[in-house]
Amino acid sequence: MFNKVLPDNINVYAVTSSLPDETRNFLTYDDKLKTYISSFFANNWLVNDETYDLENETFDEQYNSANNDNEKLSYVKEMERVLNGRQYVDKHINDYVNSIQHLLTVERYLCFTQITKLLIITIWNFNKPI
Repeated sequence: MFNKVLPDNINVYAVTSSLPDETRNFLTYDDKLKTYISSFFANNWLVNDETYDLENETFDEQYNSANNDNEKLSYVKEMERVLNGRQYVDKHINDYVNSIQHLLTVERYLCFTQITKLLIITIWNFNKPI
């Protein structure tokens, strides 16, 4: 977001939730704007602002606190995505298996007949002279 945008000659330090080539987990969606307006990192930063004494906490401590909380949440979100994907696949496999159950039944007579024919052919060929 701020990559190669801020000039070097101003006294501003910008912090973002990800590197320029990374995506991050979003938190707050605005229906009116139809976009996400907040991330977990930004939320963690604001929670830190509200809960710690900013007169005594350094910028580095605040960054580390927000970043650590963000990393923990990103692992949780990644696991949620993986598990949701697994549940999706499991559901479709289960639905497919249930849809072909009628094809999996074995008719005993037909099975017995096929095995008998196979044995007769095998025995007949086995007893034939070479």
